[in-house]
Amino acid sequence: MTVTGKFRKYPSIKDSFADYISFLKSNPRYTTAGVFTATTPQEQAQALQRAGYATDPNYSKLITSIIDSISGSIQTALKSIPGGGTALIVLMAAGLLLLR
Repeated sequence: MTVTGKFRKYPSIKDSFADYISFLKSNPRYTTAGVFTATTPQEQAQALQRAGYATDPNYSKLITSIIDSISGSIQTALKSIPGGGTALIVLMAAGLLLLR
């Protein structure tokens, strides 16, 4: 099944991240699924899948495989982002998936 959706355009990456986080926080299903209590990017990808974030049934597996393949870089990035920043890391991994 193919799902066609609308995409948003942002003036900057910062605006894109801010809107993404606002979107997640404004939808209770993401809190209920554990997106904000996940302790690793892999857990957060699974929580996003549970919440219905992606239409691809393999979303969390794909994101996790990308995360695992660049785990050293992710750990370095996580240490430099205040508050852990796992949502941002998962978003970046999703962007990498689109480049495959």
